[in-house]
Amino acid sequence: MALRLHPLLIESTLNVEISKEESLISAQQESLTTELKRGNPILQAIHSMLNQVNELYSASTGYHNNSNG
Repeated sequence: MALRLHPLLIESTLNVEISKEESLISAQQESLTTELKRGNPILQAIHSMLNQVNELYSASTGYHNNSNG
């Protein structure tokens, strides 16, 4: 004899599980956003330092490497 669950019980259980997953996704999204905000200035600083190195190299060697990206 198969166990039969009431459809409302199944729906309620699924809704609880969906809510848990949505909360988890929200927390992960917040964490990832924080990491991205923390990393962005670092990446910008690296780009700036690379430009400075390129300028120093150009000034010392006379080689003009024009990289704008």
